[in-house]
Amino acid sequence: MPRTGDSGARRSAVAFQDIQARVRRVVERTLAEQQYARQIDVLLGLGWFGAPHLDRWRTGRRDGASQRLGAADLLEDGIVDRIVPELPGAAEEPVEFCRRLGAVLR
Repeated sequence: MPRTGDSGARRSAVAFQDIQARVRRVVERTLAEQQYARQIDVLLGLGWFGAPHLDRWRTGRRDGASQRLGAADLLEDGIVDRIVPELPGAAEEPVEFCRRLGAVLR
């Protein structure tokens, strides 16, 4: 009989792999279209950053040198609903990060 935690870990790992594949496709498509890819292009391609907010982000109150996609900035601007801490991060512990993210998104 499989342990409950094992199936959750497998689902998290699969979800993480799905996100990686989606990001890869967005980057490949963006590179083919414009020969470069920025973080904002990936967020737009994934549908995680709405195109209507792009002009606002580009022409916002910040000058070009300080424009960034910091979580606090996105929250302050109303572009994201909440911030999910990485603790320590998806790169260091992808399965645990996916579990925490999934718990927040439920």
